[in-house]
Amino acid sequence: MAAAFGGTVAPGVVNPDNGGCDYVITGQTKTGDSGILTQVSIKFSSGYETYDHTKVVFPDIEKIDGLGKEAWYEAVGSQLHINLGGQELVISGMFPGDKAAVKAEVIAFAHTVTGKL
Repeated sequence: MAAAFGGTVAPGVVNPDNGGCDYVITGQTKTGDSGILTQVSIKFSSGYETYDHTKVVFPDIEKIDGLGKEAWYEAVGSQLHINLGGQELVISGMFPGDKAAVKAEVIAFAHTVTGKL
């Protein structure tokens, strides 16, 4: 994960609120110097809310091509939602720096992760 985002990545910790895994990053990331809470969160869940359905409630989401059966990105929380055969993979990142750079880092990481599944 450090290769993807830079900095020093602590071992993952299970998030009891959502069952995902959180990785805290310290030091200099690719998008800037880590702040109080710089982290990547990864979680799987059953079911998947489609882009079309979610767009009705969150009109600012953006469809992302080339990941799973379908994927969409929400800038608030830097959340990338990916449909993997009816299951949802959510990768979110809290990083310093430009929103476009953070989005690019999260999407690039998602390509690496999904390529290994």
